[in-house]
Amino acid sequence: MERPSHHQPDSDTRRVFATQEEACAAVIDIAACARRTLDIFSPTLDPALYEGMEFLSQVKRLVLGQSYARVRVLLQDPGPAIQRGHRLVEMSRHLSSFIEIRTASADYEARGEDFMVADSSAFVYRARSSQWHGVCDTDSKPIARRHLELFTQVWEHSLTEQDFRRLHL
Repeated sequence: MERPSHHQPDSDTRRVFATQEEACAAVIDIAACARRTLDIFSPTLDPALYEGMEFLSQVKRLVLGQSYARVRVLLQDPGPAIQRGHRLVEMSRHLSSFIEIRTASADYEARGEDFMVADSSAFVYRARSSQWHGVCDTDSKPIARRHLELFTQVWEHSLTEQDFRRLHL
């Protein structure tokens, strides 16, 4: 006798990672999923994750490929990214119509998580930005939207960091 088939969510799209290399691959994979939006919530915009050429190529592909594309970045401490001339910060200065970087208000400084959401459907998440352990999923709208809700809440109370902008005289 055949058992009735029950639709199971496709778990092939979700994976857990534990090393720096796996975390970098997850960030690149999720950025590659983006067709309209990419939202990054990070304490300091870790260069190991967000400064690699493959990741930056995906960001560039997104913003140059779609006139309506948008990348938003929320940082808890922008100092390190500004001081070291982070490549994503430099890219945002040249593509300011598409990439915006803000600083989270003091109310959200205690959060130690790091996550990225692509198009409200794909995400990469690390509960502690100081560790490489995390999870990513290329097709999980409910979880991605939950992260995006937090991102939007913090974004609405964030500050525009003047040091991210370059004055052209």
